[in-house]
Amino acid sequence: MPLAALASVTALGAMSIGVAAGAGSPAMTSMPSFRSVDVTSAVASAMVGAVSAASDGAVPAATESLVPPSVPAVAPAAIACPSPPPEPLIHTQPSVPASLHRSVAATRPVAAFLGDSYTTGYNGAGVGRSGWPAIVAAALGLRPTVRAVAGTGFVNPGWTGQPIRSRLPSVISADPRVVFLVGGHNDRRFATARSTKAAGAVLDRLHRALPDATLVVIGPIWADGNTPRSLRLLRDHLRRKATAIGAIFIDPLRDGWFAGKAHRFIGPDGIHPTDAGHRHIASLVMRALRADLRLVTTPVGAFPSPSACAP
Repeated sequence: MPLAALASVTALGAMSIGVAAGAGSPAMTSMPSFRSVDVTSAVASAMVGAVSAASDGAVPAATESLVPPSVPAVAPAAIACPSPPPEPLIHTQPSVPASLHRSVAATRPVAAFLGDSYTTGYNGAGVGRSGWPAIVAAALGLRPTVRAVAGTGFVNPGWTGQPIRSRLPSVISADPRVVFLVGGHNDRRFATARSTKAAGAVLDRLHRALPDATLVVIGPIWADGNTPRSLRLLRDHLRRKATAIGAIFIDPLRDGWFAGKAHRFIGPDGIHPTDAGHRHIASLVMRALRADLRLVTTPVGAFPSPSACAP
């Protein structure tokens, strides 16, 4: 073999060994591997970037939309009623650990939900991904943190001794981008002066502790059109307070969420929404957010009307 050809073959073999050593071959640990380390770091960075892009459905603040990225912004009639989204399908290389996907998803900004059984779900209905918090958070591209406890209120400690104020520390520590405060139904038997004072204190604390978060205050929810006067007075106070601190206010009583024909979304107990009722709530909440425009930029008509969600 000519001397030049032999030199070429020798050089090529040395390069192959160097790459193998950089890949972690125990037989070549004494060889320099700085070039292989650089390549490995670049590949790892690219893999993490790809996983982040596939896993994180959060919409940038400047273009945040209530319509999930997979749903085109077309006429309302062409869009299906909102439903709990499936688990995201993430196509990865076998060498990327599943724990990496979980850690990337965990960095998604938080939407916190404070409330009672209308928010946490009850008796198997509206629980977990079937609940309106999960549906709304998915539409916003946020990760839901539900701090709702059945039977509680601004004053009412419920069966577990956890009025809404007792859950504020865990909500504040989550550093949410959006906070949904929904309460008052279970305070109907307390003096209005007491319930309004307690509600005001909760709003003040959230406003001070989370100045950069968007606060959405949803008034008391009632299962039909016969709302007690005490809840109407509490609702009025919540609206005034929300306006004073720059929060978004949504009024289920004025809008008749479960009045008239909409009472069909209430379950057999006559109080709590069914799964369809939670989809109904989600649609109403998102329609109200679109009308306010502080959280979204997509046109209001791009999301279906609540009537489209009838079972």
